[in-house]
Amino acid sequence: MHEFNIGLLVVAASALFLGLLSTPLKRIGLPDSVTLLLVGVVLGPTGFGFLDPAQWGNEMAILEQVARLAIAIGLMGIALRLPKSYIFNHWRPLCVLLLVGMPFMWLCSSALTGWALGLPIGAALLIGAAITPTDPVVASTLVTGPVAKRISLRIYAI
Repeated sequence: MHEFNIGLLVVAASALFLGLLSTPLKRIGLPDSVTLLLVGVVLGPTGFGFLDPAQWGNEMAILEQVARLAIAIGLMGIALRLPKSYIFNHWRPLCVLLLVGMPFMWLCSSALTGWALGLPIGAALLIGAAITPTDPVVASTLVTGPVAKRISLRIYAI
């Protein structure tokens, strides 16, 4: 349990540190997800070894809960940026995205995963289902960050 508390301390300190450096990192144009990935690699077992979930207990249970928490926080952060009336005013495009776009991205992610890793169809579909909910989080950094300033307004009109 001692290692888990140290891990929580390192994660909290990293979040505080990245929060303080968010403005300079946005000027560089590095997306938040890439920055957090690099911090995780540096602090993880392959880097300095401050975060080593193998010492905390069942690795798969920890990974599952951390992934669920990260996706929930990311999606809630995106949802809270929307105005209150957005869902009611734009329900048709949202339904198209949820009922057509997300299943299509699930199938594309699954096909790419199955092809690239040579996995059976069931495993590829499972990985695709795990990856697809993160699309809005990654896409939001592209359409709200410094990259969005270089995107033509004609794309937004589609």
